Amino acid sequence: MSILPNRDLKIIVQYICLAVLLWLNFYSPANAQQDFIQIPCAIQIASSVSDGAFSIEEIVKAARQCGIKAVILGERDLMQWEYGIWPLRNLLKRTIKEKSLFSFGIKRYLTEIKKIQKMNPDILVITGIESAPFYYWQGEFWDNDFSLKNWHKHLLCIGFEDSKVIERLPVIGNKKGLAKPISIKDILLLWPVLLIIFAVAIFRRMRQREHNKYRIPQVGLAIGLILLAVAFLLNNWPFRRYWFNQYQGDLKHLPYQRYIDYVVENGGLVFWLHPDTENISKDGPINIETRRYSFDLYRTHNYTGFALLYDGLKYTGAIGGVWDGLLNSSLKNTKRKPVWAIGALGIDEIKDLKEAILYLRTVVFAKDFTKEAVLEALRNGRLYILQGKRAKDFLLEELNIFEPKMFVSKTIGQSLEIEKGRSVHLRLRGKFLNRPMEKIKVKLVKNGQLIKTLEVETPFEVVFQENDITENTFYRLIIEAKDLLVFTNPVFVKLKFS
Repeated sequence: MSILPNRDLKIIVQYICLAVLLWLNFYSPANAQQDFIQIPCAIQIASSVSDGAFSIEEIVKAARQCGIKAVILGERDLMQWEYGIWPLRNLLKRTIKEKSLFSFGIKRYLTEIKKIQKMNPDILVITGIESAPFYYWQGEFWDNDFSLKNWHKHLLCIGFEDSKVIERLPVIGNKKGLAKPISIKDILLLWPVLLIIFAVAIFRRMRQREHNKYRIPQVGLAIGLILLAVAFLLNNWPFRRYWFNQYQGDLKHLPYQRYIDYVVENGGLVFWLHPDTENISKDGPINIETRRYSFDLYRTHNYTGFALLYDGLKYTGAIGGVWDGLLNSSLKNTKRKPVWAIGALGIDEIKDLKEAILYLRTVVFAKDFTKEAVLEALRNGRLYILQGKRAKDFLLEELNIFEPKMFVSKTIGQSLEIEKGRSVHLRLRGKFLNRPMEKIKVKLVKNGQLIKTLEVETPFEVVFQENDITENTFYRLIIEAKDLLVFTNPVFVKLKFS
């Protein structure tokens, strides 16, 4: 019997070790999140530029103390309400204005952000604009049912840094944003000139007839026509037509779709805000009413997502709710993009800024620490949301989906392509940063249905296995612990050639 020399034995051992490593790699795909860094974000904070209580500098300081690395502002663009009396609504009107981005000055605002960003390189400061694209009046001001409708139906636009783009946002009251392209039809708004021509004709006829017993009434008529014409010319100035106004009644989703289209066409992100809330109040004789508008997420399209928190969890974000319905639609209709969830603070006049920031954060998986990378992560849904007193202390280390025996894995917001009938594994790891062991509950939602609930201890690693996948599928996770809720955006499994 021959004995192998030590050198040959070492070579064989090395090959065995290499084979083991290859086997481990083959059956344990790399963590797809390793390509990204986690950036905690505070989204939708209004500063003293508009209706907020704190300056942008104070917001950045508080964010740093709370462990936030990116602040996305939420300035109100145009806080203005206007009611005019028909037929001279633009002349006989009352307008109420409050502090807003437009009144502060858009260029001044963008300059302020650049200055603060330069002073705080460790915190990304990103523009955000909260808009009410439309409202309308119902009834007349002398009626008991005189109402301001849909003022609290809001959208959040993120990422604009061009003042010309911002100043043309198509929101009610912003004539630059709502003006239709100049056309020959605009000439029709000059119709009062016909009254002046008629008045001039009356004066000429009077001059031709020196002894006219109707002279005084005709002079009165001519002067009246001229005054009326001047009034209507002033009312119609600047002789432009607009896409909509507040006197046309309920235009349903159309003004909001116009806003969404504009933001998307100009490279911004747009999210529906607080879709599950209702706002019913009264200001003097005016009833102010905005009903729940979660179903507007079905009626509109091409927006980036919605605020799950706050005021989007009860109906829109509930298991089997509007969000899950939209995600299922995106699986069946490739033209419909997935809708992503974010956590939006909605901070304006709040006393304890730090407490509010600590309670809700959105963590994005970004390619690097830049504004562009954060916006790209938001656009593609690579994020999870944390709410509660311990939101700062929890870390989702991994959420990957992969096919056994394959090298490729995908993470939140991404799609894994497989052949029909194959199996997938969903691997989840997480921990609390300040407590080694604690019981938590992990819920797995598949295509809008809760399919599994596990109770585990932190730090934890959970692997869900799904066999025989026969249709396009999405999975999203909910984690529950004491003083903490975690919501992930979905990860998708799509059949090849489906």
